[in-house]
Amino acid sequence: AYNEDTITIVDVSNKSNPVQISRTAYSGARYTHQGWFLYDNQSILITDDELDESNSCINTTSYIFDVSDLQNPVELGAYVGPTSAIDHNLYAKDGYVFETNYRAGLRIHSTEDIASGNMKEVAYFDTIPGSDSAQFSGTWSSYIYFESGNIVVSDIGNGLFVLAPDWEAINNPSNDDDDVPTPTYCNAAGRSVDYEWVSKVEIGDFENTSSGALYSDFTDQVISLDAGTSAEVTLTPDFRDNTYNEFWAIWIDFDQSKTFENSEKVFAPSASSSSAVSGTSTRSGSEGAGRPPGHSTPRSLFASASRPSSSRAWPCYWPWPLH
Repeated sequence: AYNEDTITIVDVSNKSNPVQISRTAYSGARYTHQGWFLYDNQSILITDDELDESNSCINTTSYIFDVSDLQNPVELGAYVGPTSAIDHNLYAKDGYVFETNYRAGLRIHSTEDIASGNMKEVAYFDTIPGSDSAQFSGTWSSYIYFESGNIVVSDIGNGLFVLAPDWEAINNPSNDDDDVPTPTYCNAAGRSVDYEWVSKVEIGDFENTSSGALYSDFTDQVISLDAGTSAEVTLTPDFRDNTYNEFWAIWIDFDQSKTFENSEKVFAPSASSSSAVSGTSTRSGSEGAGRPPGHSTPRSLFASASRPSSSRAWPCYWPWPLH
């Protein structure tokens, strides 16, 4: 069962007495909506969350679980797509996952590396090519099981589309990347400034203040950090009326993939505080190996409910360039 904030497995052998086997939460849950088993043996489950994109300001995110042990499902990873569209109904066939992602259309993902929690987009058909925003319009569902191989896709405003995937091109992709969607950072925004906001960020010699706005854009400012060095960090909140204990974290997008992974977290105090938090952030020099020198984007944020475990689960308060 896709139970709003968990994956819940229930034994219904006795229809008059269902028994819950397990209830598994995941980081960033907003509205666990729907999912599908990848294999006939029902060992791998992919699910979508219908509100995480709009509520947490993240790109389309699908969650991958190993459910071979019904009592102890394990989250293998999360696929983050190239757009900010909301994911909706998804289905699986022949090692591919077919997602109808509202304003981003039908997206087809290869699952060759699913054991490591990874999927790869290999094709798409966008019924609203002018917008991939996180809105409840566009493609709603699909049917992928016709013997002909055709796929029907329903679009809320534009009707029914009948599609035929070009499997020759999908299985033998060219080296031309012109048509591959370019990942972008989510549109940064806080949920509310009625109570609290980021007031000041200090990293080394860099210092910048912010007022009580949903988002303040400081992407024109640069922090210089040399590889293999440490920098003193101080993060300061501000409050409108009451104060709250906040958990803080900073990620740096070293590999310039437009997503912030747990491995890219460079600062995360273990305790919450209602005042400024300070500590040391170290850049080892190994991050982003193989990437050309230049700007990488950090993101710092706080949450009053619990410690941020992954940037994809929290608002995008502060992105700015970094040497």
